[in-house]
Amino acid sequence: MSLSRLLADVPESHFQAAWYYSIVLAAMVTLMAVGGGWIGAGVLRIWRAGDRAAAMVIAGAAAAALLFFGGALLAGIVGLINTNGQG
Repeated sequence: MSLSRLLADVPESHFQAAWYYSIVLAAMVTLMAVGGGWIGAGVLRIWRAGDRAAAMVIAGAAAAALLFFGGALLAGIVGLINTNGQG
C-alpha cells in the first residue's frame, strides 16, 4: 500500500486531531529544552557560587518537573502514534 493511498483513507477528523497533537507535542519539546537549559545554567551558577545544597535542591526539583513533562510527552507520542485509525 502506498503512502498516498494510506493518507487518502484517513478521515479528515483524524488528520486534524493528529495535526493538533503534533503542535502540542512540539510545544512541549520546546518548553522542556528551553526550560532545561535555563535550569542547567542557573544551577551551575549557584553551584559555582558555593551554595551546593541549594543547587542540589533546585536540580532535584527541576529533574522531577522534567520527568513529569517527559511522561506527558511520552503519553502524547504514544497517543499520536498508537491510535491505529481508531480516533
